[in-house]
Amino acid sequence: MIELSENQKEIGPALDFNEDQIAHDMSPRTLSEWLELAVADLRRIADKSGFAVNMGVFYLRSRLNPVIDQPDFPAEVCQVCLAGAVLVGAGVAPIVERDLFNDVGAETRILLQAINHLRMGQLTPALRELRHPNRFILDSTRSQIREVLASEPDLFLTTVSWNHRKPASYQQPFYDSMDRVLAKLKELGI
Repeated sequence: MIELSENQKEIGPALDFNEDQIAHDMSPRTLSEWLELAVADLRRIADKSGFAVNMGVFYLRSRLNPVIDQPDFPAEVCQVCLAGAVLVGAGVAPIVERDLFNDVGAETRILLQAINHLRMGQLTPALRELRHPNRFILDSTRSQIREVLASEPDLFLTTVSWNHRKPASYQQPFYDSMDRVLAKLKELGI
């Protein structure tokens, strides 16, 4: 389970997913499994009312609607990025008016940062985030990460960015680019 830090403030009400409630566990996985989970979680929520994809925040519930400039969005919306989708999928409620990123534990932040690097095709920074012990990453994967960093220190892939401000035509190219990153991670055995 995701642990929240001591300074966590108001938690918004739990989100109602009905039959789509994900609530997956946060047990150790490979890096490719984490990316696959993040993409699956984002796909589940990207088109749901009350959510907006915003790669500029991890997970934020806003009453003020400061980022969304589209009149068809509700007054209260949860903004979420690829990494933040994992928090949604784990059933973590957002903090109102503040990005949840600073209110999760250190290991969770490291995992979220790594997923965020993968979103941008920055495999080397993602691997560097996770080369040290982290309860979310399998020990065997961490060993493999060290080997990959030693043999291929500059791993970067071109990815496509997508968020609520871009037309829906960017959505599938974004997912296609995440599939390429995922394929590379699996090729590397991580």
